[in-house]
Formats: sequence, C-alpha cells, structure tokens
Amino acid sequence: MSPFSPSLAAKMIQVSQYHFCCMYAVCIWDWIVSIPDERRYIWKAQWTVVKGLYLFTRYYVLAVMPYILWEFCTNHEWSFCSWAYKIPVILATPNQFGAEGILLIRTYAFFGRDKRLLAALICMMLGLLSYQIYVATSAMIPLPFLGNTGPCLPRSIPGQAQILGYFVAPLSFDTIITVITLVKTLSMRQRGGSASQTIQVFLKEGFFYYFFISGANLMNGIFYFQPHSEMSAIMIPLSIMLSPILACRMIIDIRARADSHNFFPTNDQYPTARHPAPVLFGAHPDPIPTSPATAGAEENVFTTQVNELSAVSNSDDKRSVVLTTTYLAGQLSCERSFPDESVYVDAEKAVAI
Repeated sequence: MSPFSPSLAAKMIQVSQYHFCCMYAVCIWDWIVSIPDERRYIWKAQWTVVKGLYLFTRYYVLAVMPYILWEFCTNHEWSFCSWAYKIPVILATPNQFGAEGILLIRTYAFFGRDKRLLAALICMMLGLLSYQIYVATSAMIPLPFLGNTGPCLPRSIPGQAQILGYFVAPLSFDTIITVITLVKTLSMRQRGGSASQTIQVFLKEGFFYYFFISGANLMNGIFYFQPHSEMSAIMIPLSIMLSPILACRMIIDIRARADSHNFFPTNDQYPTARHPAPVLFGAHPDPIPTSPATAGAEENVFTTQVNELSAVSNSDDKRSVVLTTTYLAGQLSCERSFPDESVYVDAEKAVAI
C-alpha cells in the first residue's frame, strides 16, 4: 500500500469537488436545451406513469444537488459532518431510482405489457432500492479531514464491500434488462419482424444508456474499493447525475420519433376523450380496410399491417388494447384523442410511451 500523502489527498478531494460542480452544470445545460422538446412532448402530453417518472427524474436531481454540493464542496466542522455525511447519499439514491423506473416501464412496454415481467422487475427494483438505502444509512463512515474543517464526504468501512455493492446492484439490474431486451430483439428478428424507426431509437439509446451508466457504476465501485479513500468520491457524479440525463433524453427522443410518424398525441391536439375506433382482433396477412371511426372523431390513418392484436388488462382502462405492427402496405384508421382509453402501439410496434 502506498504511503498516505496529504497533498495528493487534497488534490483528489478537489478533483471530486470539481467533478460534482461540472456534472451539475451539465444537468442544467441539458435541461435548458431540452425545454422546447420537454414542453412539447412532456408538459403538453397526457398524464401517464412515464410522464410522472420523467418529471421526477429530471427535476429531483436539479432540486437536491445544491444541498449535496454544499456538503461535498464546502468546508464544515467535524461535529456536523460526523452525522450529516449520510444525507447526500440518501438524497442521491432516488436519482437512480427514477432512471431505473423509466427503464422498467420501457422494458414492460417492449414486452407487450407483460404483467409477470412487470411484477418481477418491480420486485428487483425494490430490492435494489432497499439495499442502497441500507448501505447509505449503515455501511459508510465520514472521510477524515485533512485540517480542522473539510467537506462531508463518505467512504467505505475498511475491509467491507457494501459500497461496492451499492454501485454493482444497479449494474446488475441494468444488465438483466439489457440481456432480456436483446433476447427479445433477436427473437423478433428470427420471426421475420422488422423493427420500426421508433423501436430502433429505443434499442440504440437503451444500449447506449446501459454501457455508459454501467461503466460509471462499475468505476464507482472500483474507486470505493481501492485503498486510497481520498479518491473514493471521484466517480460519484457520473452515477447520480448522468443516469437521469440519459433516461430523460431517451424518453424525449422516443417521443420525438413517434411524433414524426404522427403517433404521439398531446392534450393541445386532442382535448376531449373519445372511444377508440373499432378494430379487428387476430392476425391478418392482407391489408386491413379503413374502419369507421366514432362520429365527429379525428382519424389518424397510417400505413401498417396488423400482425397481432390482443386485449390486455389495464388498471386505468380495461378496454385498452396493445397493437403490434410492422410498416407495410395497408391502412388502419383509429382515433388519437383518448386520455383515458388508448390504443397502445408497442415493440415492433411504433410507440409505447
């Protein structure tokens, strides 16, 4: 083990503080440049679970990071840091929870709203959150000061690896989601299905998210487990601030792609609720004729061939349906103005959120 160097420790702590400030600046910058798209695809959209998760993930990190920066980047008395060092980690834990929730909902939609998969993923995520809260409250100690005062930074208990688990646990969750998504994609390819541009965006950004966030979590665990405790906090900003940025960006990009195909309604476009147009259940190899829509309703005619159409249970509307499509010849007419009753287009599938 290398001898302790106070000058090196001071530099590493300063690097960690700069990293925190820079990542928060990136969060603010990403939020500012996303305001036009956020207004169109989030604020004007109907209220859904995904909209709630987006708003929580986007604005929670913006709200709590000033306090975290105050503890991590300014000097405090030991009497304060001896107990307050846990607060930033506890506050930062929901950042990842929101991002993981977005991935969970996207995976649920990608698998055709499979309730069994949803239950399994929720149990996994609750277990992940419980473990992270345990680590944040019981498995860390404050980093000693180099002088009379210092920042309230946490470090792992010597000889224990719980903080490594704090970052490996979300890595495991992301890996499971990525693997099952990849398996589903390969299965779709083998059946001869062609992925729409929207689902290609989901897959591309999902894998992009996985590699960046998994790499950040893995590096975080490594830095916490190495012997130089003064370097342990260097990679924290990537885990607690990059994942919300990428998750929110994924939602906006998918909705923008959906909007380019006229599949994404907003409250401004469709202020009143109407019933979906009649649709035909079952596989149909030929183009489906245009179905009559409810009187007075707007129609959205898009080119598609129906491969599968199945009713699913929805806690909000038992009559909602999932429509699996591939872009070929044919037409299907449906209404687009139903905040309470919806035609959900998933997987190969066009739009899911």
